[in-house]
Amino acid sequence: MWRKRRVEPDEEAAKLMANILAFINGDATLLPVKSVEKKENVGYVYDLSVPDSEAFFGGANPILLHNTGHGGLSTLHAENIEYAIRRLVSPPMNVSETYIPLINTVILVERVVLPAPKAGMSVGRRARMTWEVEDFEKYVNAFSWVPQDDIFLSRAKDSVILMRLAERMGKSRRWIINELERRKIVIRWMADKGIRNVKDVARIVYQYYSNPDTLMSKIEEEATIKKEVIQPIFAAPQATPSAPETVPTMEAQTPVRFIEESLIKIYDILSAHTGTASLETLANDSGMDDVTLWRYLNILKGFGHVQIIEKKEDNKFSTFFSLTERGNSAYQTLKARLSKK
Repeated sequence: MWRKRRVEPDEEAAKLMANILAFINGDATLLPVKSVEKKENVGYVYDLSVPDSEAFFGGANPILLHNTGHGGLSTLHAENIEYAIRRLVSPPMNVSETYIPLINTVILVERVVLPAPKAGMSVGRRARMTWEVEDFEKYVNAFSWVPQDDIFLSRAKDSVILMRLAERMGKSRRWIINELERRKIVIRWMADKGIRNVKDVARIVYQYYSNPDTLMSKIEEEATIKKEVIQPIFAAPQATPSAPETVPTMEAQTPVRFIEESLIKIYDILSAHTGTASLETLANDSGMDDVTLWRYLNILKGFGHVQIIEKKEDNKFSTFFSLTERGNSAYQTLKARLSKK
């Protein structure tokens, strides 16, 4: 096996092969499985693995596997999910197509040119696309990066994994989406407080899992509350005084009139509810599906036209969207322009 390699195995590989060789030459015997039958057993069943690394070889063309009951993260060089899966099912890995659905998500990370410099850098790394693997050659685009505005669009309605989680937990899809927003607030709160040490982050995550409402209350207490808006977490970008107020747009292929009418619909709902409305109210009053609604709300949030608020009602936190001063100015500008058409 090692004669085909151009270099000698390193210390870890040599130790692993020595363990395997000792196992082969030991008292245990390896025999091919001729048949499988279900029978009652009153004794012990032994699961053999390599000590220390808990690694073993598997597959027709053996690849090194790790025996763990937890989820794992791996990297692979590929341009998109199709090329990544193609590498997995091709030699020398030859992963069976039936095992591909065991992958949950695939994230494409690339070095990109930023629309506006960040910390003096005009280039950076972004998770451009996130796919969910429903089956072999059946993938769902769950999140994508919008390079024009440096924001991320969520297609939560199409999420397969979120639906599985909702069914497993006995919750609705909207509850899952609200839960994502809550966790996003926790992450931004940690970023604002400079909590980056892995142990400190793990401690906060454990606190959230054990008692989420207590942690959310702590975050709310530490934040500067003004009109029930958590300012340090979702602060609106400062508008340039000399710059005219802009109205956000979306994909070029979408008719401009349709975009403007959709934005006006969201603006109208927020205005009708004194500038603040819950996610559920926006969904019901707008008639938009989850994907379309979140797409517009993400863009409005990216332009600083709305802020996200976590309100506690009946001992539960709910997600609300509030129209900012900048957003109200854009609303009046857009409404005046549409009235002239």
